[in-house]
Amino acid sequence: MIWYVSLLLFPLPSRLSLEHDVIVSKSLFEPLSTFPSLVVIVGGLWLVFHYRRRLPLITFGFLWFFMNLAIESTFLPLEMIFEHRLYLPSMGLVLAVAAGAVQFSRHLFRRTAEREFLLLWQCSFVILFSGLAILTFIRNEAWESQITLNYDAALKAPDNPRAHANLAVAFLRVGAYDQAVGSAEKALAAGRENYEEYCIAANSIVLAHLKKGEPEKAVQRGEGFIRNRPRKVDMRSMPFLYLNLSEAYLQLERMEDAFRIAFQALDDIYRLKNPEYEFAREKELIAERLSRLLDRSLDKNQDFDGDGLADPGELHPNVWIANKFLERGDRSNAKQMLLQTLSVNPDEPQSLSTLEAMAREERLNVKQSASWNFNHKYVRNPFSLFHTCMAISYIIEEKRMPSPFILIGELFLRFSLHLGPEHPDPHLLKGWYHFRRGEAAEATACAKKAIELDPEYAKAWLGLGFFQAAADRPAEAAEAFKKSLELYPGYSQRRIILDLIDQLSSDITNNDRALQAEAFLSNR
Repeated sequence: MIWYVSLLLFPLPSRLSLEHDVIVSKSLFEPLSTFPSLVVIVGGLWLVFHYRRRLPLITFGFLWFFMNLAIESTFLPLEMIFEHRLYLPSMGLVLAVAAGAVQFSRHLFRRTAEREFLLLWQCSFVILFSGLAILTFIRNEAWESQITLNYDAALKAPDNPRAHANLAVAFLRVGAYDQAVGSAEKALAAGRENYEEYCIAANSIVLAHLKKGEPEKAVQRGEGFIRNRPRKVDMRSMPFLYLNLSEAYLQLERMEDAFRIAFQALDDIYRLKNPEYEFAREKELIAERLSRLLDRSLDKNQDFDGDGLADPGELHPNVWIANKFLERGDRSNAKQMLLQTLSVNPDEPQSLSTLEAMAREERLNVKQSASWNFNHKYVRNPFSLFHTCMAISYIIEEKRMPSPFILIGELFLRFSLHLGPEHPDPHLLKGWYHFRRGEAAEATACAKKAIELDPEYAKAWLGLGFFQAAADRPAEAAEAFKKSLELYPGYSQRRIILDLIDQLSSDITNNDRALQAEAFLSNR
C-alpha cells in the first residue's frame, strides 16, 4: 500500500509495469520495510480518525483510498501488486493531496491577493499536467507492440515468471521462435510452486520447436515437461501442451502416441472439475485432433482405445468421438459432435440412434436427479414431520457426528420409518447408519428393503453396492453398481463408480476396496 502511494505521487515510467517482483513478508522485520510500512499505515489511519472533524475533505480522501484497497491489499492470498487496482482508490488520494495542497498554500500565501493566488495555481497545474503528459508519452512507447510491452515487464521484473512467459508467447506470435524458447526457459527457471506460467512456458517451447520443424525436439521436451511438472501447478493450460505434443507425434507418424496424448488431454480436463472454466475451446480442439487422427489411420486397423477392436471400426468417426465424450459423462459435447454429423448427412443412422439413446438416458437422469439429493429433499424442505425427522437423521449421519448425536439420529430415523414405512429413503439411510458401524450384513438388508419398495431407485442400488463391497461380496457389489449406473447414466460420479467396478473385478484386497470406497464417500 505504501508503494501504491509512492507510485501515485511519483508516476515515473521506470516504475510502471504490467508485472512486479515483490518480496513477500515473512515476519515484522523480514523484509525490513514491513514494520515501518505498518507503522505508517496504522499512524495514517489514526490521523484520519483524529482530524476527521477539522479536515473532513482530506481525511475522507485518505479513508477512501485505504478502504478501496482493503480487499486486494490485506491478508487475502491475492496477487501482490496490480497497478490497475489504483483506478478507483486514486480518486481519494488525489482529492486528499489536492485539498491539502490548496489549504497549505492558502496558509503560506495568506497575504497574497486572490487573483494572484489563482494565477499561481493555474501556472502550477499547467506545469504539472505538462510533466505528466511527457511521462505518459514516454510510457506509451512501451505499449507500441506486444513485444515491447512484455519485454518492458520482463526487464523490470526479472524474477517474475509470468513476465517471461508472456514475452515468450509474444515472440511466438511474431515467429521469433528462438527468442520464445529463451524467454520460456527464463520463466521456468524463475517459477515457483503452484504457478500457472509452467504450462504456458512449457507449451511455448514445444510449439516453438514444432514451428521450427523440429518434432523430435518437441516430443523430447514435451514428454519431459509432463513427466517432471511440479506437484502443484495451474493445469488450465495443460491441454494445449498435450495437443501440441500430439501434433508432434502426428508429424512423426507415431499415431498411437498421438492418440494417447490427445486422450490424456481430455481426461485431464475432466479431472480438473473447474466450475468457473468449462474448457469449451480445448474440447473442440481435442475433438478436431481426434478426427484428424482417425482420418489418417482409417486404413491401418489400429486399436487406439484398447478395446480389442479397430478404431473407429464400423462407426462414423464423429460417432466414435462422441462416444468418448459420453464415456466421460460429457453429454453436451457428444451431442454437438452428433449434430455436426447430421448437418452433413441428416440420415446418418449411427448418429440418429445414439441421439435417441441419449434422449432416453436424459429422461432417466431427470427422474433420478429429482429424487437423489437428500439435502434438497429434506433439509431444505422440512415442511412435514416426516421430512423434519429425515433431515435431522440425515445431517447427523452425513456430518459423521459423534456417538451421542448418532443415538439422536437413530431415534429420529425410527420416527421416519414409523411415519413413512413405504418410502425407500429411511430404509436406505438406516443402511448407512449400519454401514458406519461396520455392520455390512444389516446395511445390505436395509438397502434391499429400499429396492423392494422402489426397484428403479438408483441411489438404493448404489448404497447396496457399497454395502456388499464391505461384506466382501465383490461380484454382487459390481452388479449393484452397474444397475445404479444403468438407472442413472448421467450420475456425476460415474467415472469413479466405473473405476470401483473395475477394482471389484481385480485382485485387490477387501481392505483396499474399503479405503477406496471411503475416499469416495467422504465427498458423497
